[in-house]
Amino acid sequence: MSVASEVSRLKRDLASLDEEIAVNTGPRAKAPLSATEKRALKAEMQGLIQKLDQLAEKLD
Repeated sequence: MSVASEVSRLKRDLASLDEEIAVNTGPRAKAPLSATEKRALKAEMQGLIQKLDQLAEKLD
C-alpha cells in the first residue's frame, strides 16, 4: 500500500475517532466514557502521536 493511501486511511480513522469521542463525551452521550477510559485513550493517543512524530522525522 502506498504512503499516500495510508495517510488517507489515517485521516479517515481520525475523523471517525473524532466523531466517536464527540458522541461519547457530549451531554447527551448514551454511554459516556469514564474518567479511567478517558485517561487510557489519551495515553494511547499520545503513544500514537509520538510514533507519528518518529515517522515524520525519518522524512527529514
